[in-house]
Order: sequence, then C-alpha cells, then structure tokens
Amino acid sequence: MKQPTILSYVKDIPNLLSLSGLACTLLAIYFSITGLYEAAMIGMVWAVGFDWADGLVARKLKGRTSTDAKFGGQLDVLIDIVSYGVTPAILLLSYGNFEPLFLIGAFIMVAAAAIRLSYFSTYGLQLM
Repeated sequence: MKQPTILSYVKDIPNLLSLSGLACTLLAIYFSITGLYEAAMIGMVWAVGFDWADGLVARKLKGRTSTDAKFGGQLDVLIDIVSYGVTPAILLLSYGNFEPLFLIGAFIMVAAAAIRLSYFSTYGLQLM
C-alpha cells in the first residue's frame, strides 16, 4: 500500500475543521497581543466550536480509514495544546502587560493543558 502524501490529509473535512479552529486560535493570539481582548475571546470561542465540530464530523463521516482517524487525532491534539494551553496563557500574559509574575499562571495553564491532553490521549474519556 502506497503511503499517502501529507497534503492529502488537508482534503479531509474533519482536518479542515481542525485547521479552521487553528486559524481562529491564531487570530485569538494576535488579538490578545494587540490588546483586543473581546476579539481574542471570540476567536477562542470559535476555536472551541471548530474543535467540537471536527470530532462530530469525523465520527459521522463514512469511508475514513484507521490511518485517517489516527492522523486526525494527532492533528487535533497538537491544535488543542495551542488552543487550550498556549492561547489562554498568551491572553493572561498580555492582560498582565507581560509582567514576569504572570509567567507563573501562564506556565500552569500550558502545563495543565499538556497533562490533560496527554491523559486523555492515553486513557480516553471514561465516564464514571
């Protein structure tokens, strides 16, 4: 079986939704740095919406292979660390005028997101 190209995964609708969320996250970072916090929050909300939609579409879409699902899952986790860890940390730092004291909170946000995503990537979401 021939290995697919990297760009072939960009045509996958769930991956396009994930990348759209990443674009919203990038806008949120930009607006955070420029001090437009309301716009940053809107970008973050849209990113969450795209993150929700990519999983929903991936589960409903017919004809996706296990490799498609694995690639999409990896892409989703990488984007999630930016969306749910790095972006809120940058928002906090910007709101705190990049004072060094705010680095503590920013680190906690990024570390918590990384630990959470690693845990759920390992064990999945298990309801008690």
